[in-house]
Amino acid sequence: MTLDEQTIVGALGDIDVVVPGDLVNRVRVGGRRRLLRRRAGAGVAVIAAGAVVVPVTIALGSGGGSGVEPTQRQHIYPGLYAPPPTPGSQCNNAGGGPASPTAYPELLLLPPAGQRNSEVSFGLQTWACPIPHVALTALRLQGDSVQAGIVVEGPDAPTPPEIDEAGPGVQHATPPGHSPILGQPATEFTFGNTEHRDVYWSEPDGGQWHATVSGLSQSAAVELLDGLTLESRTGSASLAGSQTNWQVEPPAADAAASDEGALAAAWTDAEGHRATLNITQGPDRVDQFAVGAPSGQYVPEGYAGPIRLTSVRGHPAAFGPGATPTLFWQEAPDVEVSLVITGASEAEIKQVAGSLTLASPNDPRFSAN
Repeated sequence: MTLDEQTIVGALGDIDVVVPGDLVNRVRVGGRRRLLRRRAGAGVAVIAAGAVVVPVTIALGSGGGSGVEPTQRQHIYPGLYAPPPTPGSQCNNAGGGPASPTAYPELLLLPPAGQRNSEVSFGLQTWACPIPHVALTALRLQGDSVQAGIVVEGPDAPTPPEIDEAGPGVQHATPPGHSPILGQPATEFTFGNTEHRDVYWSEPDGGQWHATVSGLSQSAAVELLDGLTLESRTGSASLAGSQTNWQVEPPAADAAASDEGALAAAWTDAEGHRATLNITQGPDRVDQFAVGAPSGQYVPEGYAGPIRLTSVRGHPAAFGPGATPTLFWQEAPDVEVSLVITGASEAEIKQVAGSLTLASPNDPRFSAN
């Protein structure tokens, strides 16, 4: 089967993993950003290509070395959050394995039986590095639309080489910036043409920090970050007092440092739309998804307009319109759900989301795959 780049990009939008670096680079060179690495699982995935659904296990490469000096990080405040990755780690590497649906009944949301071209997979995802602590999330809203946002992770964030944003073979359509943040050397990566940035820097106490900023120019993003107040001891960050037009979101809970159950399903609805459903264990990350941060599964460049805060099934949600419209919500305290339906409207996606029901672990769709 031959896939052109547009088809590949569409497939990337339908899976909950990070793909190998050579394919990532093709997407970057084309002016699009890859899927974020937050769910870098290699265990359970579904690729949808036309009417064909192929369950796959993706073996992730080790990524490329380091074009940035590793930070000498210390486990200075153990017990408050997961330690930073060991210098030189490849956090995009992940493993997976089999799991019984019986052990994860809360994850078994499925559409009504009888869908066309239906495929369901279930298993475990194991992360190579701990998911970093979220120190700050703030949104600039116009109504329910996210016009700009910032998520700060640390002091246990990875460095750019550790998540394949720098190093041999990694290309960026826009050269990285190197404006200092809080007096420390930093690197600013720009993705797409909608002012979405990843910024990395280290603090003298050994803390490693990462910020995702959307909706701002590079100079405005640097100015915003340069006014932060960081506190490694408590894992907190706050905006400068002059930044009064931001809505600071409630603190985000840390993710458990363990294997996670994961469900992936795909099917074709009655209108011919291709639907892809991913359900994983994890704390509430709806606000971070709205910024396109690592805690989310996609970035705003994949959408035709601003991400919108909404609700579905009685839960807060975020919706990103575009070629691969995505609805992301927290079904339960430790259950994240994303639903992508190619070519569907927000109302249509919500209607499908509302039709999902908890299936029995003995549902034949689990044993059939």
